[in-house]
Amino acid sequence: MAKKTLDELKAHYPDMEIEEVDIMTNPARSLRDGVRMIPCLKSENDQLSGIFLSRAAIEKFLKKSNKQT
Repeated sequence: MAKKTLDELKAHYPDMEIEEVDIMTNPARSLRDGVRMIPCLKSENDQLSGIFLSRAAIEKFLKKSNKQT
C-alpha cells in the first residue's frame, strides 16, 4: 500500500527519489539504515514506519521532508 501511495504522490513531488530496498536480500543495509519495521520511509534522519501507513501519514511525512531540503 505504501508503494502504491508513493507512486501516486510522485507527481506532486517531482524532485523526490524513491529507492526500494528489499530487506530479505539486503539485511545489512536495512540494519545500517535503522529500519526495524516495514514498510519504512526514510528521508535523511527522519523515518516513518508502521504496519499500515495511511495516505495522510505519508503525505505529512513527505511535506515535512520536502521543507527540510
